[in-house]
Amino acid sequence: MMITFPKPDVAQFLRTFSIADFAVSPDEKHLVFSTNLSGKYNLWGMDLPNSFPYPLTSIDQSCQGLIYDKKSRFIITGFDQDGNENTQFYGVPLNGGTLKEIVNHENTRNFMPKLSNDSKKLYYTTSRGNPSFLNSYCLDLESGQERLVLEGEDAATYLFGFSPDEETLLYYKHFANTYTLLYAKKGNEDILLTPPTDKQHTVNDGVFVSDSMIYLLTDYDSDFTYLASYNLETNKFCKVKELENESFTAITYSKENQLLYITSQKGVEDKLYEINLQNENWRNIPVPCSALINLKLLHQARFTYLA
Repeated sequence: MMITFPKPDVAQFLRTFSIADFAVSPDEKHLVFSTNLSGKYNLWGMDLPNSFPYPLTSIDQSCQGLIYDKKSRFIITGFDQDGNENTQFYGVPLNGGTLKEIVNHENTRNFMPKLSNDSKKLYYTTSRGNPSFLNSYCLDLESGQERLVLEGEDAATYLFGFSPDEETLLYYKHFANTYTLLYAKKGNEDILLTPPTDKQHTVNDGVFVSDSMIYLLTDYDSDFTYLASYNLETNKFCKVKELENESFTAITYSKENQLLYITSQKGVEDKLYEINLQNENWRNIPVPCSALINLKLLHQARFTYLA
């Protein structure tokens, strides 16, 4: 007797699996990713080089922000509740288990967690106390004390990063999708990293390569986004690299090798480039996909990415 099966239901075609975000531990022995493999989004881990995943959380929520501490001991991530966008931050053990509340304030939105170089402090941006323009805090993870490091004014203000010595903050102001400005805050001085102009422009990304040198991606005075630099000692802005009909989208720095990795978009195709800061050599790195969603830099100039 032949067994007959009904035609597939449309729900089977609408249910797809995806990886929304991922991170690799600094010692490259552990990988965490957010996926709906079980039907709802949770964090899953892998003990590298093994590629068999195991669940780390059962919270059934997608994550916002995913970082390891610098010694590969724990993970910090953000979860909201059923899409309400009120993201709170939690600590996650590498092998899964009970989440530890790190930042949890009712009816607030928290953004862009960043750990200090010694992993003892957590920097983050929040709507708490300033829902229109946002504030940024530095939380001491050992004492629980926190201090205000950046107060937003005029536009939504996000803490983006800091210099290697953590003395200079990097932040951007979002006025509109076509108008975002990048600043460095050193002491009480706020330094605009693109030349003053009445013409609206954007800065997509930026990174410190030393305590005084910043590389950034901007379309200042151009139709396409290019690579530029800003020297905090000389207060000099300089265009470094521009490609015809191509816009740079994200930048990553390898301190170990003094290399910049830059993703770009040309039409519907994404590309990856490497620039050597010692000799300014520039090369295209072939990738086996047409879209790069997330790029993580590993040691020895290796990287992994989400496509």
